[in-house]
Amino acid sequence: MAPADLPSPAPTSPFSLPVIRSSCILICSLVESYDLLLGRLDSLLPNRWQEVYGQLPRPTGSVDQLVAHFASRLDLTELDLVALSGAHTIGKAQCSAFSDRFGPREDGEFVQRLAANCSSDGERLQDLDIETPRAFDNAYYRNLVAGKGVLNSDKTLMNDPRTKELVEGFAADQWWWFFNQFGTSMKKVPLMYQAVPGRFGEIRRFGCFRRNSAPNQA
Repeated sequence: MAPADLPSPAPTSPFSLPVIRSSCILICSLVESYDLLLGRLDSLLPNRWQEVYGQLPRPTGSVDQLVAHFASRLDLTELDLVALSGAHTIGKAQCSAFSDRFGPREDGEFVQRLAANCSSDGERLQDLDIETPRAFDNAYYRNLVAGKGVLNSDKTLMNDPRTKELVEGFAADQWWWFFNQFGTSMKKVPLMYQAVPGRFGEIRRFGCFRRNSAPNQA
């Protein structure tokens, strides 16, 4: 049975599904479960891709830019930034997202390894966690400590005292610090950009891709 089909004490909107899925991933990865806030309203109108892209942190962002970006969303802190970045322990990025690292000044063994995988093809995919890409663990942070962050926005976390100590802490303590803090920070995600019921959003009753006012519309 899919998460959307499970009975829930709170209304479950399509927007809530990514949060539910992330929780399922953590539970399947032997991570302790955490409470989920369901009922997030779905938009009445689709966002243009430019608007969505503008709300995402840049893979080339500096720590200052990342901290400012997270702080503008429900006052997310440096701790939330570093904890949520740990989601990169699972996932891939297109080579074009970090192709600027392949210049003459970046000739280390790790960068050469990335360049060999990308082979001048910006659409090729690279694991963000080079050690255990299919396991939700703290290897992402251990990689950063070892100088093996794939994205600039990842490796820069070790270059700023505000985030460096947090990276080292998560790298040293997977169960009691990283897993617990990741759950705490993830609970804040559904609270971003709350809509006003009846004006800017709704909980869709007829499927993820149909508004309630047009249930028969494909």
